[in-house]
Amino acid sequence: MQQSHTLFSRPGKFQLLFWSLLLVFSTISFKASSQSAKVWTLKECVDHALENNIQIKQSSLNMELAADGKTLSFAAMFPSLNATASHNYNFGRNVDPTTNLFTNDQVQSNSFSLSSNLTLFNGFQMQNSLKQSGIDLIASKYDLEKMKDDIAMNVVSAYLQVLYAKDQLKSSEEQFNTTKKQRERIAKFVEVGSQPRGALLDIESQVASDDYLVINAKNNLDISLLSLAQLLELQSVKGFDISDPSIQAPELIIESLDPDIVYATALKNQPGIFASEKRIESSQRGLQIARGARSPRLSMFGSLNSSYSSAFKSFENGALVELPFQDQIDQNFSKSLGFSLNIPIFNGLQASKGINRAKINLQRSELDDINTKNNLRKTIQQAYADALASYMKWQSSDINVNALEESLRYAEQRMTVGASASIDYINASNRLIQAKTLQLQNKYDYIFRVKILDFYQGKPLVF
Repeated sequence: MQQSHTLFSRPGKFQLLFWSLLLVFSTISFKASSQSAKVWTLKECVDHALENNIQIKQSSLNMELAADGKTLSFAAMFPSLNATASHNYNFGRNVDPTTNLFTNDQVQSNSFSLSSNLTLFNGFQMQNSLKQSGIDLIASKYDLEKMKDDIAMNVVSAYLQVLYAKDQLKSSEEQFNTTKKQRERIAKFVEVGSQPRGALLDIESQVASDDYLVINAKNNLDISLLSLAQLLELQSVKGFDISDPSIQAPELIIESLDPDIVYATALKNQPGIFASEKRIESSQRGLQIARGARSPRLSMFGSLNSSYSSAFKSFENGALVELPFQDQIDQNFSKSLGFSLNIPIFNGLQASKGINRAKINLQRSELDDINTKNNLRKTIQQAYADALASYMKWQSSDINVNALEESLRYAEQRMTVGASASIDYINASNRLIQAKTLQLQNKYDYIFRVKILDFYQGKPLVF
């Protein structure tokens, strides 16, 4: 059976050529993209997200609806005013609407009415509805602020992920360049016979492995930039890049922080807490509105009415003639004013069940508030524990990286003089790569956790 080969399966120089060409084209593409990229700062990213994020726009619309609800509650306290007019054709035997007499003629008639109604008392339901709608409007404003804070925190997280990916790419490229230089040295040793040819094959394998890590790091950077760009609702991600503020991880100051103090501070500045508290007030007003359904309702009403009919006749100069339109309007003009008292006695348990539902809604609002505050406390406690653990891991990984760098230099020296095999150098190099990756992860995780604690203390999200 004939064995087929591809570029990926061919050993030696063909595989090395493939990876080298791929690295060259990737580097050219990366540099070209960087030259045309618009560099975004963290502030620009946050501002753009707050202006264009769909969820924020939806929350803004909810606030506008709440504002309209307050306006409607206020307008409901004013008298209603309605005007009506009609024009009728009657054929055959019918009743003249102005004289109430039977007629067999074709009759045209008009009626006009202007009516008004004012609720004087309904168990203070209108007043409580106005106060409830005002509270709902305030709660919706806090919801909008919370949405903005959440989006800003997501942007910071995505921004840090890009910075981490950039540092990871830089570290991978440095390791790749170091390994290439080492390959050149070993190649010379092989030529003079001080190292076996297997050492060159081992180091070439390591070069290919490091090259793969560089390509993978570039891919991770592209994905991180794409995630951030999508969070900003950008239509195109072409040329998108962020500025590198060269941030330094803060010193370990969280040991002096007390999560309970951070929580107490957060209760005074977090819009999510304010929103949940306002919803308790809204539910309390809702209960008062429901109880108002048991109260008597007193209303005042009034109307102005007039009409015209072609059958309305009058004697003038001994003859029966149709009374003119204006004269009929004046003669048929009437006014009315009255009061209406409605005392609820039994209405299918509507009032009782309405009160019961309002009580349940109040209890749910109180439980939601407790849950919101509990989640806030848990988030702060978790962020504090994570920040402390990340800092300790970061410090430990720093020590580990320093030790592995010394180990790599020692392995390089021993391999150079032929005291050890190249595989020892490769193993030391791989351990250092893993340690540096873990070091960067712990560093940026620590920075993000500290930013969470800063956020809950009311500090701005800046580097």
